[in-house]
Amino acid sequence: MDPQSNPASQTLFQLILAYVRPAWFRNSIGLAALVVYSYVAVWVPAYVKEVIDHLEAGSTQNDLLNACVVILALAALSGFLLFVSRWLIIGASRQIEQNLRNDFFAHIQKLTPRFYHSIKTGDLVTRFSSDIEQARMLIGPGLMYPGQTVLLTVMALYSMFRLNVELAVTLLVPISTLLIYVNLNTRVLHRLFIQAQEIYSAMTAQIQENFSGIRVIKAYCQEEAEFQRFREINERYVAKNIEQIKQRGKLYPFMRLVGGIGVVLILWRGGMKVIADELTLGALVQFAIYYYMLMWPIIALGWIINVIHRGTASWGRIQAILAVQPEITEPALPRVVSGLKGEIKVRDLTFAYAEGEPPVLREVSFHVYPGQTLGIIGSTGS
Repeated sequence: MDPQSNPASQTLFQLILAYVRPAWFRNSIGLAALVVYSYVAVWVPAYVKEVIDHLEAGSTQNDLLNACVVILALAALSGFLLFVSRWLIIGASRQIEQNLRNDFFAHIQKLTPRFYHSIKTGDLVTRFSSDIEQARMLIGPGLMYPGQTVLLTVMALYSMFRLNVELAVTLLVPISTLLIYVNLNTRVLHRLFIQAQEIYSAMTAQIQENFSGIRVIKAYCQEEAEFQRFREINERYVAKNIEQIKQRGKLYPFMRLVGGIGVVLILWRGGMKVIADELTLGALVQFAIYYYMLMWPIIALGWIINVIHRGTASWGRIQAILAVQPEITEPALPRVVSGLKGEIKVRDLTFAYAEGEPPVLREVSFHVYPGQTLGIIGSTGS
């Protein structure tokens, strides 16, 4: 995709879609494999139920062996399907990452010098490396894991309601509480990530400026001053990442607590139903397995939302650069001019690098004849 085809008014969704569209077939097959994987995965607890119920009924060793073989085959098939979906979707995201990186680099090569005066090199480097990686995460894992989560959740909930509606409704309370908390927690994480990326950009710019100007820094004995500047930025970056760690650290203990409450509800409410012969022991075990199948997607949901927030933020930062149009563009059919001769006249030229900044040239006039050379310098030390 040519970034020059992106108008500045292009929405973020349109930009992402333009890169994802060429990989639609690969992603479609990957998502189809996820559907089959989820269907196969929810059958494993059903066979576990059959094994336990048959054991209670006094089944033979052959029946037990056959059921175990079926469970093993289903587990192997689900693992293979998960591998196929991951290979297709994550592989496609790597190809998209390559195209995006090539387009980003080609685009910044076409921009005029005025653009480079308005942005730091370190900021560009951050967008070229870290932001593009986060953008890939959005269209790779950010596509695969939500699909897997939604499919497994829907199928597991359907199976749980088929087993016992009352017990399933009871478990919706802790599950819903967890979903709400995960959503609120990851919103804060999204804001902290954007702030951390901005600080990281400033730190990268500081490093780049120091490395490129190391001779001047050492000549004027500014090593200590530059180190203090870098340490201050680095400390702010570490502090912002620690904030993210603390916020993320609140998530997993709460998830464990909700998971434990769910297990207690299953054992208490389900156990009472087993005692009252309203539910078999195998069905209770099947229900518990479905609940644990639900817990992984919900726990992963926090990470998924975090990936989505990070990815959209990074896509926005990339789009901000791709939307910049060169001030000077080559015509589709440039004129071929050879043997240029003539003189250059400049009258009362005032020039500033950006609007609102003080001019570096003020009312300059000169006349250069063919064959002459002119150099313009500022005051000594300027």
